[in-house]
Amino acid sequence: MQFPGAPEMTTLEELIAWSRPRYTFVSKTYERFDAMQSEGAAAIVYCFGTLSGEWLDGSEFSGIRFIDRFELEDGKITRQDVWNDMAEVKAQA
Repeated sequence: MQFPGAPEMTTLEELIAWSRPRYTFVSKTYERFDAMQSEGAAAIVYCFGTLSGEWLDGSEFSGIRFIDRFELEDGKITRQDVWNDMAEVKAQA
């Protein structure tokens, strides 16, 4: 998993530890999915939508754009890349 400004992560526990000092929780609203076959064995899926949740100070956020790109092989996610506007929105808060 590769998130903006984060080291590459390979476990859910790493993602939770990285997220803990950033926000209390986050949820996703999906708007669109695009899927295609790579040149190799992986299927590629892009997910588009918005993030909402709660900052550590208890204030809420919503409408933050995100795109996730997944590579799937044999029914398993082998890679995830994430792009979002969270840092930009937080900087303006």
